Amino acid sequence: MLCAMKFKDSHIAVFVACLFGLLSGQSVIAQESSACKLVLPDNLPAYVESIFNNGRHYLSNQQFDHAVQQYESVLDRLENTGQHSQFQSQVRLALAYALYQLGRSDEATPVLEQAIEALTESEQIHLEMGIAQQNLGQIQEDLGSFVDAANNYEQAASIFDRLGCSHNRQISLMSTAIVQTWLGQYSEANRTLYSNLNISNHPGEAETIGQIYNLLGWIAFLQKRYEPALDLYQTALDYGQRASSSSVVLSRTLNNMGYLHIQVGDIPMAISHLEQGLALVSKTPAGIAERIDLLDSLGEAHTIDQEPTKAWIRYHQALRLAGQSEYRYRQLISLLNVAKTLASANEITLAIALYKQAINEIELVRAGLRSLPLETQRRYTETVADSYRKLAALLLEQDRVFEAQQVLDLLKIQELEDYLHDVRAEQPQIIDKIPYLEPEQSLLDQHRRRLIEGQSDTTPVMGLEEFLKIPEVTTALDRLERSDSSQLQPKSMQQLQSNLQTLPHKSAVLYPLVLKDRLELLLVPQVGKPIHKTTSIDKTTLTNQVNDLRNYLADPSSDVKDIAGPLYDAIIRPFQQELVTLGIENIIYIPDSVLHYIPLSVLYDSNQQEWLAEQYTSHNLTASDVGDLTQLPSRPLDILAGAFADAGQTFETIIDQKATNFNGLTYAGLEVSFLEEKLPATQVLLDADFSRNNLKTQLNGQNIVHLATHAAFVPGQPEDSFILLGDGDTITLKELRHWSLPNVDLVVLSACQTGISHIEDGLEILGMGFQVQRTDARSALASLWWVDDRSTSQLMQQFYTELAAGKTKVEALQKAQLHLINNGQDEPYYWAPFVLIGNGL
Repeated sequence: MLCAMKFKDSHIAVFVACLFGLLSGQSVIAQESSACKLVLPDNLPAYVESIFNNGRHYLSNQQFDHAVQQYESVLDRLENTGQHSQFQSQVRLALAYALYQLGRSDEATPVLEQAIEALTESEQIHLEMGIAQQNLGQIQEDLGSFVDAANNYEQAASIFDRLGCSHNRQISLMSTAIVQTWLGQYSEANRTLYSNLNISNHPGEAETIGQIYNLLGWIAFLQKRYEPALDLYQTALDYGQRASSSSVVLSRTLNNMGYLHIQVGDIPMAISHLEQGLALVSKTPAGIAERIDLLDSLGEAHTIDQEPTKAWIRYHQALRLAGQSEYRYRQLISLLNVAKTLASANEITLAIALYKQAINEIELVRAGLRSLPLETQRRYTETVADSYRKLAALLLEQDRVFEAQQVLDLLKIQELEDYLHDVRAEQPQIIDKIPYLEPEQSLLDQHRRRLIEGQSDTTPVMGLEEFLKIPEVTTALDRLERSDSSQLQPKSMQQLQSNLQTLPHKSAVLYPLVLKDRLELLLVPQVGKPIHKTTSIDKTTLTNQVNDLRNYLADPSSDVKDIAGPLYDAIIRPFQQELVTLGIENIIYIPDSVLHYIPLSVLYDSNQQEWLAEQYTSHNLTASDVGDLTQLPSRPLDILAGAFADAGQTFETIIDQKATNFNGLTYAGLEVSFLEEKLPATQVLLDADFSRNNLKTQLNGQNIVHLATHAAFVPGQPEDSFILLGDGDTITLKELRHWSLPNVDLVVLSACQTGISHIEDGLEILGMGFQVQRTDARSALASLWWVDDRSTSQLMQQFYTELAAGKTKVEALQKAQLHLINNGQDEPYYWAPFVLIGNGL
């Protein structure tokens, strides 16, 4: 909730009071100075004060739409008078709050920015400035713009410090630490929190100190430092008990302690802490959210303890509470946990129905996640991401391939949301809901009526075995066993196959799904049923093979065929006969997990002694319905090219928490010189002229943007990955989405991809392709490992030669790769690092 300060259902909610003095007329902490209290000016015109009081009345009664009208009316009357500028800022704070409550953050943001701009012109420091920056940070945090949020929180804390508003400063520092935690900046978050402890020394602030220790424990938990985390939680609990904190506050810490014990396998201790927490809030109306979280944690503990009946009961108690109280995110966690319990009990058909129900609900939830406690947010994120993968695996096991394809696409969108934090909010209609078979609707209806609807969390829960014996349930399950799931062909699948039929190359879409114990594969042809195969390779082995291949690819003297061969066998060979029978020329690849780190072209067919690049063209997609596969490129080629080419210039940037020096790339200059010579319309920005501002101002209808410079796409946060410009500035992956490239067919990152110390799940690569496509550019060409800039220049020259001759992008890339292979640079180190993401035409 946006108020004068951050006020939300979180681990700091207990000590965050609404600081909107215009509503309460009181300073929050009596000991703080009058500078910490918002007051109305004495000389307001009576009619202005009357309208403002009307707005205050509507605001206090949560009639936010009427409040907006009143506050806008006040501003209309005052804005052109040149008077009461500080009061106008107070009105904007109230207006922004009302807009935020109406879900209109996009309108609240400029209102707050106007307040900040007006207050900046004053030589005085105003409380309103701190409040405005705190609230702007809140909106940015909600939208996933964590770096911007942290900057605003820190500035708010500085203002409150200078005004002597220690309580406000504590809240801003706490907000800063939360965002730093989301960014994975655990050391910075710890420093922020310990500095907060230094100012939380008033005798009445034991509860505040307890909340800080609780967050410190959570950060230690995220770092898998379990013993220190437990000590910090115990300290938080001690302070909370000393301050006679509410049962809600204490139960949150006990839940954290119980969840920690679950992770280390001490289930009896976990259950003891969780039941203790549940007892504290069992009869507390304000503690419903905490009861739900504790019941879910107990369900997980019982699941690990191999007591599915107890888990089933606890999850349904949580589900009932969440449904009655409209806690949608918590309701989804509970529903997914019930589905997981069913899958563990081998009740696959019922598990699929509940997974589909939950995921369809997830697709409708667009806002409010950031209002949850950090711990609940993380639990939700982990549970949801895992659920898409589990549902896809279950559907493939049942050969329900049409539904599986749709879920595989949804998995990519969810992964992008988890990485970028703003995908669903901006693109709510990416894909249709997963359709139900009619008997599934009956099952879900029975589940809702018999186990959830109209029942409290204290009402006995019907057991799973009893539920399965209900005649209506038995009938629905029998009908599902005989149902033809091929009748459920999502519109997205129909559109995909229609698009494939219009492409000039005979194409098929290949989806791998990396699971803990196997690799599932799905091939979607132009017509007919998708083809499903399974490769018996566990994720650990697959990850090791990918890691080994990347290490070998970094050394041009290495022979990678012995490593690339088994990966070809795992991913391509299962479909070898089908690819031949279908006459496939082009493979459209939607990689998963660690498979993002290697291009399909580098896989080696040891039987035919050929690279995949010699057999097929290929390009990647983020998901089948992101971007337009069939849009033809514009001609002739019109290029805006930037290059960092001055070898005497060095810039230092942090990568993977290490300072790294970047020198100019000599061959980058030759590369863009070739483009100028080959395509005279090319506009070149070199070195210092290759700047952020020039890129934006010089972009004028070109259809290709070519950036010959360093880039780093590293695991972690999108702010950690960047493109280096010729003046030393960087464009982060997060910032890239704000660019507008509506006429651009291709963005080329002809860059020296910096090596990374480890691989994870490839979200930085998935995110890079998606962010480029969000600019409205049709495709991106980028490298996946250290690139030799001389061979890159040669490959790019051949690529553009083929492109200018009328070849499609996939053809041009393949021919450029074959040119290097056939001319003495046959090691993949030279020819294989580039991957095309998006439209291949």
